[in-house]
Amino acid sequence: MTESEPSRPEWLFDTLRFEPALPRSLKSLFQTRRIEDDGDLVPARGEFPENLSVVTLTLNEEACLAQALDSVSGSRDIVVVDAGSTDKTVAIAESLGARVITHAFLSSAAQRQWVLENVEFQNPWVWILDADEWVTIALARELRNALPVLTADGTSAGWARFRVIYQGRWIPRASLYPTWTMRLIRLGRVRYEDRVANAVPDAQGKTVRLRNDVIHEDLKPFARRFPKLDRYAKLEAIETQRVAQAPLLSIRRASSFRRKAKIVWMVLPGRSLIRATYLALRGGMFEGKAGWHFIEDSYFQERMTVRYLRELRKSSSSNLRAKSEP
Repeated sequence: MTESEPSRPEWLFDTLRFEPALPRSLKSLFQTRRIEDDGDLVPARGEFPENLSVVTLTLNEEACLAQALDSVSGSRDIVVVDAGSTDKTVAIAESLGARVITHAFLSSAAQRQWVLENVEFQNPWVWILDADEWVTIALARELRNALPVLTADGTSAGWARFRVIYQGRWIPRASLYPTWTMRLIRLGRVRYEDRVANAVPDAQGKTVRLRNDVIHEDLKPFARRFPKLDRYAKLEAIETQRVAQAPLLSIRRASSFRRKAKIVWMVLPGRSLIRATYLALRGGMFEGKAGWHFIEDSYFQERMTVRYLRELRKSSSSNLRAKSEP
C-alpha cells in the first residue's frame, strides 16, 4: 500500500491540513504529522516482546478486549484485572490465555496502584494496556529493541502517544494528538497520584518518549459507551470539587506543568463550550463526521461533569446548613 492511498488514515492528515498563520511557538498545536512506518496500523500479536508483562483493567469490555489482548499475544504474562464485569469480558480474557484477577473498582488511579502493589508479574517491566487500545508491530519492535537499553541505563518509565481511531477514522486534531500517556512501567519506580478521576503516574527517575503510537480504538456503540462517559463525568466532578476547595494549593503541589494546567482547566467557567470550540478550531471540524461526533462526545461529557458538580455543591451546602441548625 502506498503513502498516497486514501485508505491510510494519515493520508487525510496530510491532505486536509489546518495550519493558520501563528507564531512559531504555537504551530506545534497544528503540526502533528510525523513520518509513518508500515507497521503503524498492524497489530503486533506475536511480535510483542515475550519478556514484557501486560496488564489490562476491565469492566464490561467484551466489545474491545479481544482486539486488545490479541495485539499483545506475544507476551508470556498477560494479566486482566476485572472490576466485576457482567458481560463476556472474563470469558474472553481466559480464552485468550490471560490471568484474570477480580478486584472492586474504586478509581482508575487506585486500581492501577493496587495492581502495582499486589499483582505478582513475571517481568520487571509492565505495559499498561487499556481495554480499548491495541499495540502495533512498529511499537512492539521498538519495545523489543529498547527494553535492554532502558534496563541498563536505569530508566523508570516510557511515554507513548495516543492515536485515536474513532468510528473507523484517525482524528488527530479533534483528539489532541499528540497526547502522551505513560504506558511502559518499571516495577517499583512508579506510583499513581491519589486522584478520583484520571490516573496520573509519578515516576522516580528518568523517563523516555517512545517513537511509535499506541492505538486507541473503542469499538463499543454509543449506547455502550454512554455509561463509561457518565462514570468518568461523575468521577471528574468529584475531583473538581476537591480541587476547587483549595486550587492554589493544588497547583503548588502539582508535580508537572501539565498537571498544573489541568487544575486550572478544572476550575474554569464554561469549560464544556471552551473545549468544544477549541477542538473544532484546532482542526477537528475538518475531520468529517468522526471529528464532529468526537467533539460532541467531549462536549457532552464536560456538560455532565458540570451538572454533577452542581449537584455535589448543592448537596454539600445542604449538609452544611443542616449541621449549623440547632
